Amino acid sequence: DDPTAPTDADVLADIQINGKRLFGPIIRTDIEQARTPEEYSDLELISIWTRYPKVRAIYALEIELWGDFESDQWPADRRRSKAMERVAQLRQRGFDAYCHHDERRELSTVTVGLFSEAAINPQSGIADPDLARLQKEFPIRLINGEELRMPVQRGGSAQNVQPIRSRLIKVPRP
Repeated sequence: DDPTAPTDADVLADIQINGKRLFGPIIRTDIEQARTPEEYSDLELISIWTRYPKVRAIYALEIELWGDFESDQWPADRRRSKAMERVAQLRQRGFDAYCHHDERRELSTVTVGLFSEAAINPQSGIADPDLARLQKEFPIRLINGEELRMPVQRGGSAQNVQPIRSRLIKVPRP
């Protein structure tokens, strides 16, 4: 959003030493402002890193996605507030629920549970009992509050249509 960025990019692109450009292509990008841990809502998934700063990886079960998908029905504020509303509802029901707002992808995710890397046994593929219980409670990943179905490809053609299943995701770092 910096109005001087285009001019600065041109100046950088024109810098030469011995007739060769000093810089390759100039790529402008957005820079996210870092927030301090005190700025995180306890409803946000990234807030858990303040409780477990030394843990290598944490996972959560993704059960809902909220996004506009170019429909003009779910602008950012509405998407974020709906995800936070869903987290509050799930917490009232006793679930350890969180949301994550990914502004780059324009999505808000709702998750339940927190798990270590041992949530799924790598040899057997069997989920730990807490994860299995949540997967049974939330088998389908909702998109904007609705169950969407995707065709399953077998042998080069869509055999049947199945709902999108909830899935384990790695908790993003702040």
